Amino acid sequence: MSTKLILSFSLCLMVLSCSAQLLPWQKGQGSRPHHGHQQFKHQCDIQRLTASEPSRRVRSEAGVTEIWDHDTPEFRCAGFVAVRVVIQPGGLLLPSYSNAPYITFVEQGRGVQGVVVPGCPETFQSESEFEYPQSQRDQPSRQSESE
Repeated sequence: MSTKLILSFSLCLMVLSCSAQLLPWQKGQGSRPHHGHQQFKHQCDIQRLTASEPSRRVRSEAGVTEIWDHDTPEFRCAGFVAVRVVIQPGGLLLPSYSNAPYITFVEQGRGVQGVVVPGCPETFQSESEFEYPQSQRDQPSRQSESE
C-alpha cells in the first residue's frame, strides 16, 4: 500500500513540475532569471542594426556619463550595456568596481589607466614566487619520443 502511495505522489509531483515549466511567464506574476533573455535571443536580427542615442546623461564636475538603455533590441540581443564617459581635459575619473568584463578605449587624446586587483598582499603570489616540487624543478623538459 505504501509503495502505491509513494509512486502516485511521485507521479503527481512530476506532472505538476512539468506543467509549471510549460506555463508562460508573465510580467508581474514572477519571472525566471534568464527566460526572457533566452526567448529574445532567438529573435535577434543583426541585419537591421540601428544607431541609438544615450537614454540618460549624467553631468559631473569633470565631464559627462552617457548611458544607453539596455532593454533596446540590439543590446538585449548582444547581452551587454553601453556606457560612455566623456572626461574634460584635466578631469579625473575615480576608480570603480565592476563584477563583469568591460572594454575601455580612448577615442581622442591621452589617458592613464590603473588596474586594481582585489585581495590582500598576504595571499597574493606571483607565478615566479610559486614553489614547484623538487621533482618538477630539476627535470629538464623532454620532447616526445615519437619525434
